[in-house]
Amino acid sequence: MKYCLPGGVLICLFAIGAIFNSGPVHADGNIVSLFEAAELPGGGTLPRGPEIIRSRAVNITPGVVDTEARATLHGQIALNLFDDTVYIAVQNSVYTRPGAGVTWIGHIEGISGSEVVLVTRGKHTSANITLPDALYRVRAYRGAHLIRQIDRSQFEPEMHPLQVAPSELTGSSRVSGSLVAADDGSIIDVLVVYTAAAKTAEGGQAAIDNLIDLAISETNTGYANSGVTQRVNLVHSAEVAYDESAFGWGTTLSRLQASSDGYMDNVHSLRDTYGADEVVLIVAASGACGIGYLMRTVSTSFASLAFSVVRYTCATGYYSFGHELGHNMGSMHDRANSSISGAYPYSYGYQAPDNSFRTIMAYNCSGGCTRRNFWSSPLNSYNGQPTGIVDGDAQSAYNVKSLNNTAYTVANFRQSVTPAPTPTTGPTPEPGEPVSPAVLWFLLKQAR
Repeated sequence: MKYCLPGGVLICLFAIGAIFNSGPVHADGNIVSLFEAAELPGGGTLPRGPEIIRSRAVNITPGVVDTEARATLHGQIALNLFDDTVYIAVQNSVYTRPGAGVTWIGHIEGISGSEVVLVTRGKHTSANITLPDALYRVRAYRGAHLIRQIDRSQFEPEMHPLQVAPSELTGSSRVSGSLVAADDGSIIDVLVVYTAAAKTAEGGQAAIDNLIDLAISETNTGYANSGVTQRVNLVHSAEVAYDESAFGWGTTLSRLQASSDGYMDNVHSLRDTYGADEVVLIVAASGACGIGYLMRTVSTSFASLAFSVVRYTCATGYYSFGHELGHNMGSMHDRANSSISGAYPYSYGYQAPDNSFRTIMAYNCSGGCTRRNFWSSPLNSYNGQPTGIVDGDAQSAYNVKSLNNTAYTVANFRQSVTPAPTPTTGPTPEPGEPVSPAVLWFLLKQAR
């Protein structure tokens, strides 16, 4: 299948390998299976929880995704999740950040809208396998790995964002009025910090580092899926000293944002050192999936409020990491669940009228609807339905336009001090599908 781009740029994409039906398939030929059956070291039962549909212990097949060179060689990987659930994952891209793990990004053969992200550091692999009707997670656990099928309906909602009147902003954006040598808006630099409780709950140092990489990759994939032009770039991550024993979501966010209250004050020096536009705190606490400040007036003076808090289980797969960043960037929930507007009259998330899906910023539908890794836009569709409503309409929902309009401002909350890597995460068109505006944008960026 060949796709031709306008403007004199020609990129031809060829479908390679067999195309499978939408259900599970069994690997054959030379496609390597990623998982080997295992017993938990020391025995014991697998952890349970209301969100876990089923689980099993596995080991990761050696030599598949443990180095960038090896991961790049595996253009297809068999994901033998359970005895009745085997999929072929097709590689979109592989990359390694300096000092970080290997990230393998792909999709499930023959299943539109699927996403696969594998992150490996040493002997620890973390993965999210997302399909229209299922979510699977792979996490290191007690010397082995666990595959879990997750019930997405069990995720708690994010809290409503906090807002501050423009007159109350401190203006401590550290950006000159003339924006000399300003960032161009294509890269949003992010500092991620986490509590000891979150690190322990996720499974240790390598596990929390992998989770952060998963969150960055999923967020960028959602941007690419939707036609959002910016990308997030992790400039630094670190553990912070914060006791979660008497946790409050609003209180924790306020403590994170305050620079001299005795709580996590070192975060502000880290932010300045690494030039982070945004700061995200990952916690273990339950009760919600996240909270952040809402930018209603587009201004670099909001830099002093570009903070959010996210529960570790919701950061990926449920996309709460990108959701809370969205509030800092001026995006609001869907209209049915918003009492205030965002940065623009159209800065709302979107729920499909038939409850078949919702976009990243939208709350759950009254009858239940699965959140998809898309930002609201009338220019895109999911299962044949638009993912938003055009601006100018009384019910407009167009987070993509909102994000593209706020990107330059957000990118200049701080000036970049570390080189940003070229974004590599993007959608891959299925053979026979039309090329969406998001795909065209990504391919043009890669062709430059």
